[in-house]
Amino acid sequence: FNITFFPMHFTGLYGMPRRVYTYSHEMGWDWLNMVSTVGAFMFALGILAMIVDATRTLRRPTKEVGNPWNAATLEWLPSEDYGNRSIPIVTSDDPLWDQPNLSKEVEEGRHYLPNTVTGRRETIATSPVSATPSYLMILPGDSWLTVIGAAGTAGFFLLLTVKAMVLATICGIIAVASIIGWLWQSDRSVNMREAPIGGGIKLPIGAVGTASHSWWGTFIMLIVIYGIFWSFAYTYIHTSMRLEICPPPGASLPDGTYTIGAAILLLAGSALVWFGGRLKGHGMAWTTLAALACTTAAFLLDVHSWRLVHLDGTKDAWNASISIMLGFQGVMLFVLLLAAPYLCVRAWRGLVKPENRATRDNIALIWHYVTLQGLTAMVVIRGLLLVMD
Repeated sequence: FNITFFPMHFTGLYGMPRRVYTYSHEMGWDWLNMVSTVGAFMFALGILAMIVDATRTLRRPTKEVGNPWNAATLEWLPSEDYGNRSIPIVTSDDPLWDQPNLSKEVEEGRHYLPNTVTGRRETIATSPVSATPSYLMILPGDSWLTVIGAAGTAGFFLLLTVKAMVLATICGIIAVASIIGWLWQSDRSVNMREAPIGGGIKLPIGAVGTASHSWWGTFIMLIVIYGIFWSFAYTYIHTSMRLEICPPPGASLPDGTYTIGAAILLLAGSALVWFGGRLKGHGMAWTTLAALACTTAAFLLDVHSWRLVHLDGTKDAWNASISIMLGFQGVMLFVLLLAAPYLCVRAWRGLVKPENRATRDNIALIWHYVTLQGLTAMVVIRGLLLVMD
């Protein structure tokens, strides 16, 4: 693959256009294209060999493969459709060599989680470095909703490439509805607080706050999103510093009163979310709706202030850089417009409890991020001009 496609980067840099089947010898592309051609034939031979081997394997009678290479690593443990019979205790880099009976012990269920504890699909969450068991993690079960959601997501992005907006919108709605329906079955309480996983060890079922894997997954996702936002912010900074006059002629910043008002509303939304996390049921739901009203009002006030000064994203780079930051804030608000009602319904149904509140914790984390992003945009846009002055 690399022999085929890596030289093409250089032929492109040397001026070779795409979809060309002949060219002059003087262009100097001969040896690079020869390398790519050799690589393509090698690639084709590799695929052919794989097809032949797969055909031969499928025609043979099914038999136990085991560990024919006497390999040392865990992928050679005996496994069924559901995975390993039990989760082994590993103490070295070469467990199958250092623990000769490990395969037999795993197959006999003599390690962690030999059977389901709660009757659901489970695994063990561990510490990141030493792999010390932390809590029992209940995983989602089988569902066609994930398949439908994946198909809807693929259809949404593929249809956008051909500008089939109506069909893309329908696929997007199907994808979002399917994923929400799938998530509805998660984050549920069970009739026990601790689970015996084997070896006389009991672990708590699930975790909340920063002890939860889902909290950290959400946190890492938000770091990535913040990086994307800063790429837009950098565009504004770079554009502004290249201008002789900033804002450029015909453009201006909105009145600072609007910005202060939007900032206060953003902070009020986050404060209500924080306070609502101390409440239960209907109290949590109503404070979440109040927070959504504040955050939405902050965005609308910000948009209104820019419309008053005739912000036009098609006019020049300076206007476009502000418009993209404003639009990205709108994208994150749309996420909250989906997440907040979802949290409210779960709270009204009594599904958010002290022992299973990952849904609330993760939505609160996203909410505080939206506040941070909005405030960052305000500081960057106004603060840069103060520094430049």
